[in-house]
Amino acid sequence: MGGTTIEDTIVAEPPKVRGWSTRLIDRISGAADAKDETQRRRVRILFLLLAAITPLLVFAGNSGQTIFGDDQLQLWSGVIVGVALVFFAISRIFNAEKTIGVLLGFWALAVIAHGPLFYGDPTQVSLTTLVLVPLIMGSVSGASASLLGTISVILTYVAVLASAYFQKTGISETAIALLSYSTLSTILCGVLVSHFQRHTEAESTRLIRDNAKVREIALTDSLTRCHNRRAFQIAVDELSREASRTTKPALFIMDLDRFKQINDTFGHDVGDEVLRAFSERLQTAITEDASVFRLGGDEFAILLPDEPSQVALEGVARRIIDLCEDSIPTAAGDVDFDVSIGIALSDGSDIANEQLYRQADTAAFAAKKRAGSSYLVFNTQIDGQITRQYEVEECLKVAIAKRSIDIAFQPQYDLRGGAIVSYEALARWRDPLLGKVSPAEFIQIAEKTRLVEVLDRQILSISLRNAQTWLGRQQKVSVNVSARTLKSQDFADYVLKHVQRNQLYPDQVEIEITETALIENWQASKATVENLRKAGIRIVLDDFGIGYSSLSYLAEFPIQKIKFDRSFLLKAFEHSNSLIMRSIINLAKEMKMEMVAEGVETREQLRLLRSLECYHGQGYLLGRPIPAKNMDRFVRSRRKVA
Repeated sequence: MGGTTIEDTIVAEPPKVRGWSTRLIDRISGAADAKDETQRRRVRILFLLLAAITPLLVFAGNSGQTIFGDDQLQLWSGVIVGVALVFFAISRIFNAEKTIGVLLGFWALAVIAHGPLFYGDPTQVSLTTLVLVPLIMGSVSGASASLLGTISVILTYVAVLASAYFQKTGISETAIALLSYSTLSTILCGVLVSHFQRHTEAESTRLIRDNAKVREIALTDSLTRCHNRRAFQIAVDELSREASRTTKPALFIMDLDRFKQINDTFGHDVGDEVLRAFSERLQTAITEDASVFRLGGDEFAILLPDEPSQVALEGVARRIIDLCEDSIPTAAGDVDFDVSIGIALSDGSDIANEQLYRQADTAAFAAKKRAGSSYLVFNTQIDGQITRQYEVEECLKVAIAKRSIDIAFQPQYDLRGGAIVSYEALARWRDPLLGKVSPAEFIQIAEKTRLVEVLDRQILSISLRNAQTWLGRQQKVSVNVSARTLKSQDFADYVLKHVQRNQLYPDQVEIEITETALIENWQASKATVENLRKAGIRIVLDDFGIGYSSLSYLAEFPIQKIKFDRSFLLKAFEHSNSLIMRSIINLAKEMKMEMVAEGVETREQLRLLRSLECYHGQGYLLGRPIPAKNMDRFVRSRRKVA
């Protein structure tokens, strides 16, 4: 940005709207190039004084006629105009309007006083034009210059008297009165202009200081003392305008992983301590020309006005990650956390701030999917993934609105006799534009938005309506529900309403919740889960074993069934894993909980489950998901075989 720093960008005053005449004067005089409003005002005054005083000095009454004479008037007019133009050119070249203002005053004084000093005739002193000297110097150069101009004019009066005395031309009472009156008028003008300028300068300094303070408060985050989101928007807008000409800015977006969990576990005061400590660590990791911003919550940004290189930026990211390896000491003890960093680089084009932010945020989101602290630089592959997510989200909105999400039911078997004990409802979606979309993809996208709440309720209502026609009394139907849906205060009422509407018993309905979602959101979803349990709805802990390793929380939650994650069976033949599975199965028996193994795909796995006395299983070996439209035929065929 040609030497401009981020801080200069943030605190710069917004340009004031000026009229067309002022803009024209600024363009001609050079005031448009001034760095602040005070300098612009001085350049304007200098330009206008030069434009006004030149003809005044030439044609003002006795001064022009007496000093120069009729025959020399044209010559001196040209000289005066030429000198004025030289002064103006110097002020444009060197931006020295204060110095030029003082020189202009002395030049005017010398020109006006030339005649009285040469002839020793005080009556030739033009009071009007001499009073202009302290006015010129004070208006352009300030209070001190006004006093200097006043003293110079008074000394000129004294010099005129001395000249008259030594030339023995005589001094009339009229001349003495004129000089005395001129002296008093000049002193009065100088004092008034000086006082006004001092007051104006003091007031201007105070306003600048107050404005800077107010602006600093408005652009600073009160908790971390970093720049805030508004400062970030101002800085990126400015960098975006400059990017195509001189610089290539770079942007870091950072999120603290599990910060919500820190807040919920230790309280917001500890969370504030973590944010302050993290912001301090960021300050030590960045270069001098970079700035740190807190955009809100646990989201931070680092903005570099000109990226040195991608290698250097990755070095900054690694320094940040290294600084986050150490725990943060708080009032509640040491707190560990991870950070996800996304980096976006400008390609030198005029990139909009929304695009730069979107790219960095996209990279940060992708980095968050990795284990531990990590960083990613935005690239087209990541962009393609986000574009795909956007397309899926938009098409999913339409599918939900049209209720075109299909349901398939996968049976769970009793491994001792082969009876079906439950059916798990699984969402299936084939979009006209996207084709077949995996549940792992569209459910994950739905969970990032409020779409998942509508989707969960729709799947529940469709599943229960289907199940009422073929579900046996001793059988159950299971529906997966997200953590966001469980937080809804009316969800329990919604479930019970549809259970009654479809004439099912509450104990025929199971709500499946993933282990991680239940643990992390227990306080928010506790009331819903307990209300469902009290009404007779069964609660199932899904994907057990991939989230929290502690078993102590099982006693805290109203759970009737646990489903082993399929990863257990993949490693089941390792001695340590089979021991862990046996221990969990025995614990579940003691706690009167059912155990179900997911992902049963081989006969060896089936024999192992039986030997471990895990008697409920689900997987492709036992039965694949059945489309809802085929369920009646499937159930009838089962009854015929029985």
